[in-house]
Amino acid sequence: MALRSLRSLLASRRPAFAALALVGLLGAGFGCHSAPKHVASLDDASRGKPAAATYWKNLGVPEMPQGGRSRLGITEFSVEYVVSKRYGLFGSRPVAGVDEYSITGGITDLVGIGRDQLELEPQVMSELPGALHAQFARQLQDVGFEIIPLAQVAAAPAYQQIESFTPGAAYPVQFLNVVGSDTGRPKQIKVYPADGLKVVKGNGPRADEIKRSLLKELGADVLASVRLRVGVDSGFASVERESSVRLTWLDEAGNLKSGEIKAIKSLLSDAKVNADDSFALFQGDVNTVDPALYREQLMAAFKPYASLAVQTLQGTQTSEVASKPASSPQRAH
Repeated sequence: MALRSLRSLLASRRPAFAALALVGLLGAGFGCHSAPKHVASLDDASRGKPAAATYWKNLGVPEMPQGGRSRLGITEFSVEYVVSKRYGLFGSRPVAGVDEYSITGGITDLVGIGRDQLELEPQVMSELPGALHAQFARQLQDVGFEIIPLAQVAAAPAYQQIESFTPGAAYPVQFLNVVGSDTGRPKQIKVYPADGLKVVKGNGPRADEIKRSLLKELGADVLASVRLRVGVDSGFASVERESSVRLTWLDEAGNLKSGEIKAIKSLLSDAKVNADDSFALFQGDVNTVDPALYREQLMAAFKPYASLAVQTLQGTQTSEVASKPASSPQRAH
């Protein structure tokens, strides 16, 4: 990472660049995140429900009574691949940073100091969301959710009206991001959906109308929109902070409600996934991953990560929805 990059420039007899890098990387800092833990660090106790709050934060989703059950439609399952990011000095993970917008920081960024790139074939990025979606659906079913088949969701008339981004498109202004994470500060993110679903674009009154129609057409109690952020950190596959699961439902009065759980801590695989990791001038540290190993290790990290999310969601099928019988007129609005 940053330290290795600096050593690379010194070894290549570019001391002026190295000096500028040191100054640039000492730019604005706002405290640092702790490095994420590995799957092996999760013992039986830390996989339990009390530990779920360590990794996932509930933002406005009420709890359901024990024994409730909801019919759930996953309307989006998109994977956000962090393909470019920045670290702080010596691989630190600042909460925020603007060092590359200073003169010296701009030069260090230009030559690649502190930058980290993920090289992964588009085909791999497009295939993984389907496998991750299937794993998440199974884990939801295991705790009592009734999952509406993906094909049925995608075929719903209202679903055809959803605006979407092109699969593989990058967030347009991500390069301006100053907010850091425990896996570095994302500077480019590419998004791929599970096959058959869309990368959903936007919210607002029109989107709310479509959600209301989908609840009716699918006979669903709850709709879920999942954004899973992944990447590579220090050579390990990562499932990352800022992943989210957003739920939408109707309350007893027929009002559309929503809330989400959001990941507040990342988790790393136990084995490294890099086929090659080298520093390239003007690019930074380039992580070329082994596709099969990346898939294996990402799935291995995602399973416990998703389990912690599901444990959070297990108590979030709303009382308004979950306490209603299957033939409730609320689902037929």
